[in-house]
Amino acid sequence: MIDTVNKDARDHTLASTAWKAIIQDYDIMDEISRKGYYRISAKTIKKYREPRLMAKWDSNENLPAALRDRHLNILPVSRSEYLLSNVDLYEPLPEFITTEPGNLHHIKQLDLESLDCGNITSESNAINAMVATGTLDRFLGNDDRTVETFNGRMGTDAFSFDINRYSGGSLTVHVDRAQMEIDGGFENHKNVIIIEAKNVLNPDFHIRQLYYPYRVWLQRVNKPIRLIFCQYYNMMYRLIEYRFTDPMNYSSIERVSSAYYTFQDISVTMRDIIKLWKSITPVPDVPNSDIPFPQADKMDRIISLMEHMQDNEPMTTADITDYMGLDVRQSNYYASAGRYLDLFERQSHGSTECTLTSEARRILSLDYKKRQLALVSKILSHQVFHDFFSRLFIDKISPVRLRSEATTYLEQRNICNHTTSGRRASTVLGWLKWIGTLPEFTENQ
Repeated sequence: MIDTVNKDARDHTLASTAWKAIIQDYDIMDEISRKGYYRISAKTIKKYREPRLMAKWDSNENLPAALRDRHLNILPVSRSEYLLSNVDLYEPLPEFITTEPGNLHHIKQLDLESLDCGNITSESNAINAMVATGTLDRFLGNDDRTVETFNGRMGTDAFSFDINRYSGGSLTVHVDRAQMEIDGGFENHKNVIIIEAKNVLNPDFHIRQLYYPYRVWLQRVNKPIRLIFCQYYNMMYRLIEYRFTDPMNYSSIERVSSAYYTFQDISVTMRDIIKLWKSITPVPDVPNSDIPFPQADKMDRIISLMEHMQDNEPMTTADITDYMGLDVRQSNYYASAGRYLDLFERQSHGSTECTLTSEARRILSLDYKKRQLALVSKILSHQVFHDFFSRLFIDKISPVRLRSEATTYLEQRNICNHTTSGRRASTVLGWLKWIGTLPEFTENQ
C-alpha cells in the first residue's frame, strides 16, 4: 500500500515540479516584478504538462507549492492564455455550521419519484431539489416562480477589471473569450440569478466562478443580477448571497446574507450525546496498527467524502485528491481517517481504491439525527475520544489544555511518537469540537 500511495503522491507533485520549471525557464518572477504579471499560453504550459492539470485550482489550499510559496495565482484570460500574478483570487468561507439564531429553516419534501430529496449526492441534484421545493425562492424573498434559463460551459465576452495584489495596489486584467462554467442560471420577474454549487467543503472558493458569469450577463440583461454560492453537505444547504460593490473590481466582493435549509429533523441535543457516550464501551487504540491514528482535523470533510463516494466508488487516491481539493498527503489522511472510523475500506491489500463499508452505507441511509448520532458513536467507540469527550464536555477543560493532555496521552500509550503526537491531538480536539457543534446548532435555532 505504501509504495502505491507514494507513487500517487509523486505523480501529484508533477504540477508543482512543472510550475517550478516553467517559472525558472521563462524568468517569470522577474517579469512579474517589472510588469506586475506574466501572460503564458496553454501551448507553453503543455510542453511541461497538460494545462487542465496545471491551471484549475478551486481552493487556495490546493495550489501547487511552486505557486503558493511564491504567492502566485493563475487566471484564464482567453481560450488559450493565462495570467500569472501575485493577485488574490479567493474568498474565505465561514465554517459551515453557524450558531446564529434563527438561521436554519425547514423544507417540506415533495412526493417526487424522480428526485429523492433525502438522498442528494450531486451538485446538479442539489440545485434541482432547491428549485423544486421553493427553497431558492424562499432565500431570495421572491413571491414569483424562479425558473432555470441557462447553465453549462461557455466563453466570456471581452471585459476588463481591477484586482488586488498581495503586495499592495491593484492590477488591471483584460479577458476575452475565456472559458467559464455556470452551475445554474435563473430568472424571475425581478432578477437574474447565478448559482455556483459545491458539495465539497473548502475553506474558500475561487471568486472567478461567480465574477466571470456576472460580468458576462451584466452586459446581456437589464435586470439586477444576484449571485448565490450554494453548498450542500450532510443533508443541509447553506446559501450565501454575494455582490460586487464595484462591478469593475474583482476584489470588491462582499457577503450579503446567508441561511441554512434542511429537509430533516436536526434536533440533536447534548443530552442525546451524553446518553450515547455513557452507553458505549470504548476500544483502546492498538499501537502499530495497519490503520494509523487519524491526522485529519475536520470531521466535516470525512462526511463530505463519504457522501460523494456513494455515487463514485471505488475512488483512488488521485480521485479523492481531485474531489477534496487538497494535496495527496492530506487527502490520504482523510481516506485513512475514514478507515479508522470503519466508513471506508480498501478493495484489496495494497490497493489505493477506497469503497464505502456496509456500515457507512447504513449510516448514509439514516435521517439526519440518527446519522449524526451514528457518526458520534463511531468516534466515541475509540478510547481516546471517549476519554477526552469527558474531559471537554463534562470536566469543561479548555481546548488548549485538552490538546496538551491528548498529546501526552498518545505518546504514553505508544499510539504515536513525539513527532506526530501534537498533530494527532489536534484531530482529537477537532472531532470533539465537531460533536459539540451538533447541539449548539440545534439549541440556537
